[in-house]
Amino acid sequence: PMTGGSGEDCLGFAFTGGTTSEPKMAIVTHDMVCHELKYYCNALGKDALGIGDKVLCQSSVYWNAAVLGVIDLAWAFGSCLVMLERDEARYRVTRLARLK
Repeated sequence: PMTGGSGEDCLGFAFTGGTTSEPKMAIVTHDMVCHELKYYCNALGKDALGIGDKVLCQSSVYWNAAVLGVIDLAWAFGSCLVMLERDEARYRVTRLARLK
């Protein structure tokens, strides 16, 4: 196991789309992800989702800031993350919504 790391160490990178200015790259740290995991549990309640639940991610992986949030949501509750392929996101989400 690795030792000596800190919460401020880089976990990954998120790229903005540049909708408000020029596109940018942001560093995502371990502390940022841990904060988001705790926030979801506190904001939604510890029983909001569980191991048997599925969280649907229909965002493009190119919009990684949104995808990271959905991954963290599933991870916070131990739920299953379901990521759709590009064509599925376009055509099958409507069908999934009708099944409810």
